[in-house]
Order: sequence, then structure tokens, then C-alpha cells
Amino acid sequence: MTRVVVSSKKNSNILQDGQIKAVMLDQPSIVQIGVNQDDIKSIMKQGNDLVITLKNGEKIIISDFYTNANVTEHTLAFPEQDGSYSIAQFDDSGQFVRYVPTTQLTQFAYTQPPSQSMMMSDATEDLGITKSQLLKAGLVALAAEGVYLLAVKDDDDDKKVETPKEVDRTPPVVKAVIDTKDSQTITVRTEANAAIKIVDKNGKILATGQADAQGNYTFKLTDPLPAGEKVTVTATDAAGNSASNEVVGNKDVTAPDAPTAQLNADGTIVTGKTEANAKVSIYDANNNLLGTVIANKQGLYSIKVSPPLTSEKGGTVVAEDKEGNKSEPSKVFAGKDTVAPDQPTVEVNKEGTSIVGRAEANSKVVVKDAEGNVIGSGTTDAQGKFEIGLSPALGADKKASIVLEDAAGNVSKPLEITAGKDTIAPDKAAAQINAAGDTVTGTAEANSKIEIKGPDGKTIGTGTVGADGKFSITVSPALTDKNMGKVYVIDAAGNRSDATDVLGAKDTIAPNKPILQTVTDD
Repeated sequence: MTRVVVSSKKNSNILQDGQIKAVMLDQPSIVQIGVNQDDIKSIMKQGNDLVITLKNGEKIIISDFYTNANVTEHTLAFPEQDGSYSIAQFDDSGQFVRYVPTTQLTQFAYTQPPSQSMMMSDATEDLGITKSQLLKAGLVALAAEGVYLLAVKDDDDDKKVETPKEVDRTPPVVKAVIDTKDSQTITVRTEANAAIKIVDKNGKILATGQADAQGNYTFKLTDPLPAGEKVTVTATDAAGNSASNEVVGNKDVTAPDAPTAQLNADGTIVTGKTEANAKVSIYDANNNLLGTVIANKQGLYSIKVSPPLTSEKGGTVVAEDKEGNKSEPSKVFAGKDTVAPDQPTVEVNKEGTSIVGRAEANSKVVVKDAEGNVIGSGTTDAQGKFEIGLSPALGADKKASIVLEDAAGNVSKPLEITAGKDTIAPDKAAAQINAAGDTVTGTAEANSKIEIKGPDGKTIGTGTVGADGKFSITVSPALTDKNMGKVYVIDAAGNRSDATDVLGAKDTIAPNKPILQTVTDD
């Protein structure tokens, strides 16, 4: 960054001195910028501010350089190699017009004598030049990046005093936040005029820009940033130092799956299942709203349809989550089954030659390989069970898919399968608890895991079923006083059974103290 020295015209006091990008003026001043006029790209008036842009891209903003009448009481100076200065001149509208040379800056001050605060001993050094030498020459020393000033008159002879170049190696501080309401608006605070770049998780540049004179930058993403997804905001100062800050999306942008929906025969009630707590609405073929409801925490819903929907054109049911994301519509017709079967639970043998499973009763089962070729098909029985041979066999490194089609022609979502895949939950355990409430015994699928949870849902016992299908597990704390525990069976594939309830029977609660209403002395 470029060094700037600001001195008062009233008393010659140094008001500011350092590598400054934003200069604030509160009194008539001489502003010295540590570059030659050849290094300057433009000098522009912006409101009451003066913006100096260097050829290297750096900007220096001098606030309140102009009065409301577009005139200035300040002097802008640039040092030259020979120790002289180039003074910027402005027209009546405040626009820069030319440079004029000068050898001394003291002529622009209101008073020639230096202030008492500048009267320092000759032993006090400033950039290698004593204060008395500066005062004798009537100049103020200024060191620019890569430019060594000034020709200062010594008492004996002329000398050119050089000051070592100061290198900015400090990265800018950058803080970025994303609006919690829209998950789109990113606000950045960093170093004034720093270059800004916003990049997504794949390295794609979403935005580039520049912070203003106060270090502020704002950008609105085209689409909301999904919850948990990150983008990186990088700020780079004029010296090339960079720092980054991540922002994380907070908005759910994933729409619910299309709801299952079934309209009764007279078109007055639609029922089904969707995302928990989603808003569910039914529309006729002309998109008129006929009813709406909020699904419960299990996703189940039932809507009273008014007026009844009996048109042959049918209607549609749409689910909308709390973030406003809407599902694809599900088509419904009065009295017609429009609910697709759930995905089956399956178990594929390790050889990939057969598959057994459970699904909707009396539905058709089709298995296709990755290329879409049918390698097995069959039908579920009245209990929903099926067993299908696969030909050719499903190799260990191959994938296939299985779909169900019910009698009404509704098709389930494909379920991906591989050799050895198991999605069938084990049967419930047969379990009982001892009188003390500290041991649960029973039978379950051989070699499976047993997990016991207390009435508060916390795990109070775990163990493994033996090869003979039996288990005995210690419970801590014990289940007593009619508190209920739940026993789950978990197989090697991680499938969890339905719960078996066990009730602690031991009474550990002491009776209340007796209350004596009357005592008679007999």
C-alpha cells in the first residue's frame, strides 16, 4: 500500500502518516501521496470525496476533499525523483485539470513558522532525516513504495535520502454472513477497497467485486444456498494478501416427495402420506383449491374435499414443506386406486441367484439389471411374500433394481439391490423380565443384536443372541414400578425389528405415612 502524509495548513502538525487507503479530512490540509504522477491512472471527484486510482489498481479515497460548492481548501501533492512536487489543480466544478510543479510545500500553509510540536532536537530521526533539516528545507518527508524521496538541503551539501521500502504482508480481516431469512444475501466486511471473490464448493466463481471505502460488500446469490452447503468468500488487498471466510446455507430447498393420495368413491375425502408436518392441498383439474390440511408428525393426512371431486378429469394433491418447497403433484380420481406400492423389503443371497421379500399382496414383482434387462419376475402371495430366481445371477460387483406394480397399475419407486443385500427386519423378540427387573431373557434371530430402551428412550441394556437363538441381558437401571422397556432385535445388516414391551413389576415405592385423625386415651 502507498504511504500518505497529511499535515495541517494551520500549524504544520502531522495529522496522519502511514499506509492509508481512506483519508479523513477535518481541517485545511496538505495531503502528500507517495507516488509520482506517472503512477497515477485517474483523479476523480465523487460527491465530496476525491478518488485517486493508481495504475496498479490501488485506490486512495480522500473523504470531504470538496465543500458543497465543489471547491477545495486542501492541497494535493505528489513527490518527484528530483525532490520537487507536482501539485494537482482543479477547475470550478472540482474536476482535476493539470499538475503544476513546486519545490516547497510550505507556501501552501497558512503560517510559515513551524508549530512548537514539530520543534524537535536534531537527534530525532524521521525517515533518516532530522526534523531540523526538514524545517530548514521547508519540506515534509514522504517515502513512497519503491520511490525514494526527497532532495533535502543539508547545511553543507545536497543529499538524496532513501528510506527502505515497506512491504505489506498482512492479510485483510474478512467476515462474511448469509441472511438467515433468504439464504441468498451474503454480506461481507473487510479491508476498504479489497477485491472480493465468492466461490462455490466445486470451485465455480459465483461473484467478483470490490469492497467500498468502508470495507462493505453485498451480493445476492441467484438461488438460495441449500442448508449445510458452503461457499467461500475471499478478500484480497492491493498488496496481494488474501484471507477467506466460509458461509453455510441455512435454507431447506429440497421439495417433499410426491404424496401418496387416495380419493374415496364419492370424492369427499382424500387420504395419504407425505413428509411429516407438511401442508397438503387438493386441487381440481382447473387448479381450484378444494381443501388443505397439515400432515401429522408421521406424515399421515386426511382432507375433506369441498365441493366433492367426482370429475373424470380427476384432481391433484400437492405437499408443501415449511420452507415453501412444493412436491410434484399426485393424480387422484374418485374411487380409483392411485397409491403406488411401498418399496419391498428384500434379501438377496450372496450368490446373487435368488431374492426373497415382502411387499403389497398380490402385486407383480420385476427385477432388472443395470442395463434394464429383466432378470427375474414373479407375484406376491396373499400375505405379500415372494421368492424369485435371478438369471443370469447378480454378480458381486453388479447392481439391479426391483419394482412392484399393483392391480391398479401403480408402480413403486425402484429399489436398488446387490448380491447379499438384506432389508428385511427380523421378527420381534420373545422376551420377559425377571422379578427384580434387572434381567431380560428371551429368544430372537440367531446371532442378532439385542437393544433394550427404558421409558425415556435411553438404552439400558445391549447384548447378542446366541447361535441357539437365546439371550439373557442385564438391565441397568432396573425396570421397576410398572415402568415399561422396549426390546429391539437388530440383524447383521442393521435392520431393526418392531419393539417387544417388557414391564417392570417390582414395587420399590414406600407407602405414604399414616395420617391419624383422632387419638383416644383408653
